[in-house]
Amino acid sequence: METNSLDAHNRKILSKRFYSSRSIGYLLGCMPIGTTFYQHGVGVPYWICLVLVCSICPSFAYFVAIHSKHQNKAELKNFNIDAFWMSMSIPMMSFSFLPSVTIVEMYLLTIIAAAGLKFLVKNILYFILGIIILLPFVGIHAKYELDPIIAISCIPPILLY
Repeated sequence: METNSLDAHNRKILSKRFYSSRSIGYLLGCMPIGTTFYQHGVGVPYWICLVLVCSICPSFAYFVAIHSKHQNKAELKNFNIDAFWMSMSIPMMSFSFLPSVTIVEMYLLTIIAAAGLKFLVKNILYFILGIIILLPFVGIHAKYELDPIIAISCIPPILLY
């Protein structure tokens, strides 16, 4: 009986570690995305999507992980979902250069640190899929001009990641 409780305890500790870093990552990613949305004057659906994804995803991933029998597999699936959501923000920001690079940098560093290069190669398909799925809905609009406020909003995620 003690082995089962120790197992459950270890799963919760690992899940808590990913929960806090995932929550911080989503909050940091919200800064350049939100600033870009504001500067580009996007509509309410974009803001609703941003708020829902950034507030629900970390908690949902934590819930799935602590209730899974195979915690490591659940965390890897959570990283796939994270990659999908992160990549969807890029077309929503009209491929704005610095914020997009910031999101990609956060994604790459998270996946490499958590699961290594081998998992990154598999996981990158989810990242590309997120961009491809959203393109028909938002179109391809590239905005490469950089407003100073957008550049400033990208500094905390770049420095802290």
